[in-house]
Amino acid sequence: MSNALRPIDLHTEYRSDPLGIDVPTPRFGWGLADGGRNAVQGAWQVQVGTAPGAADAWDSGRVAGDAQIAIAYAGKALAERTRYHWQVRVWDGAGVEGAWSAPAWFETAFFDTARFAGAWLSAKPQGDDERVALAAARWVRPSAAHGCELSCYGVRFDIPAGAQVSSALLHTLADGHDKPWGCGVNKYLSINGTRPDSCDHLPRSCVMAWDVSPWLKSGANHIAMKTFQYADGAFVGLLVVQFADGSALRIPTGDAAWRWRGLAKDGHNAIWDDAAATDWAATADAG
Repeated sequence: MSNALRPIDLHTEYRSDPLGIDVPTPRFGWGLADGGRNAVQGAWQVQVGTAPGAADAWDSGRVAGDAQIAIAYAGKALAERTRYHWQVRVWDGAGVEGAWSAPAWFETAFFDTARFAGAWLSAKPQGDDERVALAAARWVRPSAAHGCELSCYGVRFDIPAGAQVSSALLHTLADGHDKPWGCGVNKYLSINGTRPDSCDHLPRSCVMAWDVSPWLKSGANHIAMKTFQYADGAFVGLLVVQFADGSALRIPTGDAAWRWRGLAKDGHNAIWDDAAATDWAATADAG
């Protein structure tokens, strides 16, 4: 077995262990290692389940072929906001069976956009068909005009003493401009003052899901994001905190817990996520 082909670099929808997969039939892929000179893949098998090594969602069985990318999921209907684990093994051209890969995982988001309960923040866009799917959400905007280069949005919430957080995801959607997030740096998300690394420039209309659970704490919490300010800029978000007892906290943008502040780009980096700043203000309904 030491010379058998070994799957490596597993990816789902072209990402490694991604959060927020919003397609019901995600595509899998992998690379190959070992196998000796001129070794080729002759068959593959993928298993997907709700626990590492499980196949309760899909077992492809042995499938002849050398495909290693864009293998479409073909199992039971995936549940929304659920983590799935998957693994793959392959056979070489001579029929030698390899070992199962190390497990990978992906987590689903919302498949039905109507279930995304957030409301847009900032000015109402003009003629942006990409946002029609969220037409049911209320538009809100800053309660006062500002001429600053950045808009920051923050949400305050409490976690009861003794409550155990099982998961916490912040779902966000950029405002449709080419570079809505970067602001010159790659840290534009803050959880209680901690700024984890973030993608520098997200694609246009990119729905992202951020795992914020490592930085939450008992008592008062504050999550903030910053974006470039555009005349037609917009932001939508939904925070979902799941507790071990089965209860959940859901705060969509449009809730009074969300606030905004405007800041100049120069000198903003040290203060933009300050929960105690006095210039945080409520948003106003845009109608």
